Amino acid sequence: GELGWEVHVPTKSVSSLYADLMKKGEEFGVHPFGLYAMNSLRIEKGFRAWGAEISNDNSLHEAGMQGFICMKKGDFIGRKAVLEEVGRGLDQKLVMLEVQTDNVDPEGAEAVYCMDKVIGHTTSGCYGYETQKSLAMAYVSSLFLTPGLELSVDLQGVQRKAKVTSLPMIKPYHMR
Repeated sequence: GELGWEVHVPTKSVSSLYADLMKKGEEFGVHPFGLYAMNSLRIEKGFRAWGAEISNDNSLHEAGMQGFICMKKGDFIGRKAVLEEVGRGLDQKLVMLEVQTDNVDPEGAEAVYCMDKVIGHTTSGCYGYETQKSLAMAYVSSLFLTPGLELSVDLQGVQRKAKVTSLPMIKPYHMR
């Protein structure tokens, strides 16, 4: 993760390691946080997640991750498919939506509409604590990518107004 680490230790050492990290991290404001908080930060930064924005059903181009494909390295498995996709254009693309709601937030797998016609689906959603907005990442038809375009998202059977915005909502700090 961004400025995060995975630590692998024997099971019997986990409790004491956790206690040491919390104690030594006090002066830096280190504290535990949950999955919803991490997901909110991820979505606000526009970070894609495997099984949501990235899967075997979507291409890196559709996910806006074409920068991770190195076409200069010569032949590789999938190169022909990448070139064909670029040549024919994309049917759908990942966008960020700002959803107007005050009592329910998107979570993913909700229908996205334009003029009462389904044009896509959300992959992830949350309340963004930095932006103070309800957000969703969604795959929509390539005809509906323009920032500012008004769409709607079905949340608990009610179509809520949504606006296409630019990814990411907040600029991630790339400090290493």
